[in-house]
Amino acid sequence: MICAVLYSCKDKEAAASIITEQHDVQIHYPGIGMIYIDKGDCTKLLRSDSVSATTFVCYRIGVLDSVQTKNGNASYEEEKSVYYQYNMEHDWKALYQGDSLSPVFFHVTNRKQKNRFEGVLVFETPTGKNPDTLIYNDTYGVWGKQLIVLNR
Repeated sequence: MICAVLYSCKDKEAAASIITEQHDVQIHYPGIGMIYIDKGDCTKLLRSDSVSATTFVCYRIGVLDSVQTKNGNASYEEEKSVYYQYNMEHDWKALYQGDSLSPVFFHVTNRKQKNRFEGVLVFETPTGKNPDTLIYNDTYGVWGKQLIVLNR
């Protein structure tokens, strides 16, 4: 069964916020937004020593914020931007065989849309191993604690 919905939208930014791409993980909260996660390629960000006992694993993390402030509340927008650029990485952990790993690096990417924040989280893991789970414990907004099980 295929269902299609067509509608007209005069607000070009709202129309642009409709996401058509698919991600490895997507968490939707109606009226709030979406978090998405894609496994990334670390070679674009880091060089690796081939004889090291550890390697780097990257995840592209994105947040689409549906909550828009009216009349351009600059203070709120600035506070939110500071969180996503500098503090969000501290709210993420990766689990590998019961061990908790913190990100070693967070690379913020250019914003494609006003309501989209995106970056790459980098975790250091034993060579050839990937985390079992990602945990996001949102200390800023309304997302709460998210447990994302990987490799299952």
